[in-house]
Amino acid sequence: MIRAHRKGAGRLATAAAAMLLTAASAQPGLESPPGDDWVSGKPSFPAYILPHQVKTNGFESLRAEAIAERLSISWKGPDDTNATVTLFASADDPGHWPARDWHAYGMNHAGAAWVASAPVEDLDIPVVYFVWSATPGATNVSPMRVCIPRDAGLETPSRLFWPFLEGFEEGLESWTLLDPDPDTPELAVSPESKSGKNALMVARGPDQKRSTTIGTTRLRGSKIVSVEANGVTLWMRTLRGQGRARFTLYSNAFATNQVASTLPNDIPLSPKWKKVDLLFASFGKVPLGKVDYFAIEFIADDAPGFLLDDMQLLGPWPTD
Repeated sequence: MIRAHRKGAGRLATAAAAMLLTAASAQPGLESPPGDDWVSGKPSFPAYILPHQVKTNGFESLRAEAIAERLSISWKGPDDTNATVTLFASADDPGHWPARDWHAYGMNHAGAAWVASAPVEDLDIPVVYFVWSATPGATNVSPMRVCIPRDAGLETPSRLFWPFLEGFEEGLESWTLLDPDPDTPELAVSPESKSGKNALMVARGPDQKRSTTIGTTRLRGSKIVSVEANGVTLWMRTLRGQGRARFTLYSNAFATNQVASTLPNDIPLSPKWKKVDLLFASFGKVPLGKVDYFAIEFIADDAPGFLLDDMQLLGPWPTD
């Protein structure tokens, strides 16, 4: 049975997040609304944010509030209608900075503020967020804030639980190549999908080694624990010829306390779409609540490339 919110471990995570809602805010300004404040310490921004772009001044009004059954993010930024303002939000316990799953949402200018809604599936999973603002004269990024939706007054999730994690219809956000060779082609979308318009294509370069490894932050331990998922499923195939796939699950990826476990058996792949079910119990020692990265190594026996589509969580719900 899918629970509406976490108990036990979820409450502990909420308490840990609350410790980061420091009484001495990272900057002066308006009083913070309930359950929402600046992230303390020195969190790491994603690699596409340059250090000099992060500004303290000018973002004092940034806040998250429960409005009309949604988690509304607002900022009284520039009145310039030529500005581009984007909200970046990540639903997970504070931390996991090297491997957070950031999502971008365009903000609209409404009245005196820029506003957007961050979707919430679990009221007890904190939402960490920041704002990126680009005008013809400057690009500025706010410090990070963290909001606990339940404490902010949200009474019901704004988005129903859905086990579907990735279909590549919106592009390749959150997917990367790991240690690519100089001639490794960039990840790309392909119209040869299992469903929908796109699949992820992993192609080999002309002089590339036999294997290529990709990774994603889409698989989150907080969500796995929240909905009691027991595995992940995805559809895979080669472009032509034969190949194999090898899977590694990470917790605290790219940090000093990283734990990783690779499945002992490779999955054979052919030009025909194959549904691959992976049970988390098969990965052994990785603590599920801390999972933040999932890697797939494609091993080409004679395949020039691979396709991946329709990644979903496994549990007591249908996956078709």
